[in-house]
Amino acid sequence: MNTAMTDYVQHLPKEADNPRQMIALRNAYAQQQAMLQNQKSNSVEQQRVLLDAFQAELKYIQEQRSTGKNNQNLLKTLYDEVVNAEAITLANNIEE
Repeated sequence: MNTAMTDYVQHLPKEADNPRQMIALRNAYAQQQAMLQNQKSNSVEQQRVLLDAFQAELKYIQEQRSTGKNNQNLLKTLYDEVVNAEAITLANNIEE
């Protein structure tokens, strides 16, 4: 358990100190940390797949725009959503 979590547990009111709740809290924290660790180990490959998918989506949207057969406002909205998702993925990659 990291220092912040230990400090938090130590500062909980003693009258509400229930061993089952403390065990549940520690287990939940441990599971969260394991999940985050797993995400970090898989994140590079997952982000590469996501970025490739975003590029494919952007290409498809651009192709649909060029045909002029689809609702241009909808295509613009889709384009903006994909670009935003791509930016968030790249920002997360930089933070790691």
